[in-house]
Amino acid sequence: MKSNIGEIPLDQIYLDPNNYRFRDHKDYKFVANSDITNSQVKKRTTNFITGKNNSGIADLIASFKKSGFLPVDLIQVVKIREKVYKVVEGNRRIATLKYLKEEHQKGNDIGNLEVTIFDKVPVIFYKERKNDISHYQVLMGLKHINGNKRWSVVNQAQLMKDMRKSGMSEDDIIDSLGISKNLLRRALRALALIEAYKASDYGDQFQADMYNIFDSIVSSTDIKYWLEWDDEDMEAKNKKNQERLFSWISTVEDTRID
Repeated sequence: MKSNIGEIPLDQIYLDPNNYRFRDHKDYKFVANSDITNSQVKKRTTNFITGKNNSGIADLIASFKKSGFLPVDLIQVVKIREKVYKVVEGNRRIATLKYLKEEHQKGNDIGNLEVTIFDKVPVIFYKERKNDISHYQVLMGLKHINGNKRWSVVNQAQLMKDMRKSGMSEDDIIDSLGISKNLLRRALRALALIEAYKASDYGDQFQADMYNIFDSIVSSTDIKYWLEWDDEDMEAKNKKNQERLFSWISTVEDTRID
């Protein structure tokens, strides 16, 4: 991976609308690079990252106001086209800077954050390899699976699945991320069952914090046997039992006829 360091205006940096951090969000949809400057895409992506009342970046807002912007871990961007750069690593920090820039323009106090940062954000220019997404996926995995900025477990599992789909072998994935084969296979099974649940009549009830339920299910030999789970096809062959299982872990309306 080739990269170099530079500075670019904040307005030329766009948040990644396909960030794994919110892949489990009910309103997430894939966005092509050509559409990242779209106003609706920008608004939706910002809302995903900042959260309600900026709860998703509250810690960074407080930090930037108190200590300014400390480029200890440089933001990584990739050039999409002239004056358009997409964040590879550092979406929360860029979202925070954009929020504080808006606050400054409104005349609100931004503490010890120097306004010059808005014109010169220090970044690393990431060089993507054509037809090879594995380098990006490994980078994300090291940061957010085994690193100190972990995603929710369901989004970690989604990354592992995407790495597998991109052609990486099990051994390549576990060596790259420093995880066990058991963890990888459990994650892939759990995600497969989650996707079946999302496609069921109860799918709208799925929440990210339900991941551990599915992880426990696919870790049980007895339940897998009862579901007639197929590791090759990553699905339960006994659909009747699967539907019963989904109803047990869901809220079911009690409809009565008078």
